[in-house]
Amino acid sequence: MNATWNNRKKWLSSGFGISYSGTASGQNFDTLVELRNSIVHGDGALSDLQEKKSVDKLIALRREFKERLSTNFLGRAEFADDSSDRAMIIARQFILDFDRSVVSLYTEARRF
Repeated sequence: MNATWNNRKKWLSSGFGISYSGTASGQNFDTLVELRNSIVHGDGALSDLQEKKSVDKLIALRREFKERLSTNFLGRAEFADDSSDRAMIIARQFILDFDRSVVSLYTEARRF
Protein backbone atom coordinates (compact mmCIF):
# COMPACT_ATOMS: atom_id res chain seq x y z
CA MET A 1 0.00 0.00 0.00
CA ASN A 2 2.81 2.45 0.75
CA ALA A 3 4.89 2.26 -2.41
CA THR A 4 2.75 4.09 -4.96
CA TRP A 5 -0.59 5.84 -5.33
CA ASN A 6 -1.69 3.07 -7.69
CA ASN A 7 -1.03 0.54 -4.91
CA ARG A 8 -3.09 2.67 -2.54
CA LYS A 9 -5.96 2.70 -5.04
CA LYS A 10 -5.79 -1.09 -5.36
CA TRP A 11 -5.70 -1.46 -1.58
CA LEU A 12 -8.79 0.73 -1.14
CA SER A 13 -10.60 -1.12 -3.89
CA SER A 14 -9.80 -4.66 -2.76
CA GLY A 15 -10.03 -3.97 0.97
CA PHE A 16 -13.02 -1.67 1.12
CA GLY A 17 -14.66 -1.67 -2.31
CA ILE A 18 -13.85 2.02 -2.77
CA SER A 19 -12.74 3.08 -6.22
CA TYR A 20 -12.14 6.60 -7.41
CA SER A 21 -10.30 5.77 -10.63
CA GLY A 22 -12.07 7.18 -13.65
CA THR A 23 -14.07 9.80 -11.77
CA ALA A 24 -13.47 13.46 -12.59
CA SER A 25 -12.39 14.25 -9.03
CA GLY A 26 -10.14 11.18 -9.02
CA GLN A 27 -8.46 12.17 -12.27
CA ASN A 28 -7.98 15.72 -11.03
CA PHE A 29 -6.54 14.40 -7.77
CA ASP A 30 -4.15 12.11 -9.65
CA THR A 31 -2.89 15.14 -11.58
CA LEU A 32 -2.41 17.01 -8.30
CA VAL A 33 -0.45 14.04 -6.93
CA GLU A 34 1.74 14.00 -10.04
CA LEU A 35 2.50 17.70 -9.60
CA ARG A 36 3.26 17.14 -5.93
CA ASN A 37 5.60 14.30 -6.89
CA SER A 38 7.48 16.54 -9.31
CA ILE A 39 7.91 19.13 -6.57
CA VAL A 40 8.90 16.72 -3.80
CA HIS A 41 10.85 14.11 -5.75
CA GLY A 42 12.02 16.19 -8.71
CA ASP A 43 12.70 19.55 -7.04
CA GLY A 44 10.17 21.23 -9.30
CA ALA A 45 11.12 19.23 -12.40
CA LEU A 46 9.92 15.78 -13.40
CA SER A 47 11.00 13.07 -11.00
CA ASP A 48 13.11 10.16 -12.20
CA LEU A 49 10.02 7.93 -12.11
CA GLN A 50 7.96 10.41 -14.11
CA GLU A 51 10.69 10.77 -16.73
CA LYS A 52 10.42 7.04 -17.46
CA LYS A 53 6.89 7.49 -18.84
CA SER A 54 6.27 7.37 -22.55
CA VAL A 55 6.42 10.60 -24.53
CA ASP A 56 2.64 10.48 -25.06
CA LYS A 57 2.04 10.17 -21.31
CA LEU A 58 4.43 13.04 -20.58
CA ILE A 59 2.66 15.26 -23.11
CA ALA A 60 -0.70 14.36 -21.57
CA LEU A 61 0.65 15.04 -18.08
CA ARG A 62 1.90 18.50 -19.05
CA ARG A 63 -1.47 19.24 -20.66
CA GLU A 64 -3.26 18.15 -17.46
CA PHE A 65 -0.97 20.37 -15.35
CA LYS A 66 -1.90 23.33 -17.54
CA GLU A 67 -5.64 22.64 -17.82
CA ARG A 68 -6.35 21.48 -14.27
CA LEU A 69 -3.78 23.39 -12.24
CA SER A 70 -2.91 26.38 -14.42
CA THR A 71 0.71 25.28 -14.25
CA ASN A 72 3.09 25.41 -17.19
CA PHE A 73 5.63 22.67 -17.11
CA LEU A 74 8.58 23.03 -19.42
CA GLY A 75 11.52 21.68 -17.50
CA ARG A 76 10.26 23.10 -14.20
CA ALA A 77 6.84 23.94 -12.83
CA GLU A 78 5.75 27.53 -13.43
CA PHE A 79 2.70 28.38 -11.38
CA ALA A 80 0.02 30.91 -12.31
CA ASP A 81 -1.65 33.16 -9.75
CA ASP A 82 -4.61 30.78 -9.47
CA SER A 83 -2.64 27.49 -9.31
CA SER A 84 -2.87 27.14 -5.53
CA ASP A 85 -6.61 27.92 -5.58
CA ARG A 86 -7.14 25.25 -8.21
CA ALA A 87 -5.11 22.74 -6.18
CA MET A 88 -7.23 23.42 -3.09
CA ILE A 89 -10.48 23.04 -5.05
CA ILE A 90 -9.28 19.73 -6.49
CA ALA A 91 -8.23 18.43 -3.06
CA ARG A 92 -11.51 19.50 -1.41
CA GLN A 93 -13.66 18.00 -4.16
CA PHE A 94 -11.75 14.73 -4.00
CA ILE A 95 -12.19 14.51 -0.23
CA LEU A 96 -15.92 15.25 -0.48
CA ASP A 97 -16.43 12.65 -3.21
CA PHE A 98 -14.30 10.09 -1.40
CA ASP A 99 -16.21 10.70 1.84
CA ARG A 100 -19.53 10.24 0.00
CA SER A 101 -18.25 6.91 -1.36
CA VAL A 102 -17.29 5.71 2.10
CA VAL A 103 -20.60 6.76 3.66
CA SER A 104 -22.64 5.21 0.85
CA LEU A 105 -20.85 1.87 1.32
CA TYR A 106 -20.57 2.04 5.11
CA THR A 107 -23.58 3.94 6.44
CA GLU A 108 -22.41 3.48 10.02
CA ALA A 109 -19.50 5.80 9.19
CA ARG A 110 -21.97 8.72 9.34
CA ARG A 111 -21.81 8.57 13.13
CA PHE A 112 -18.17 9.63 13.18
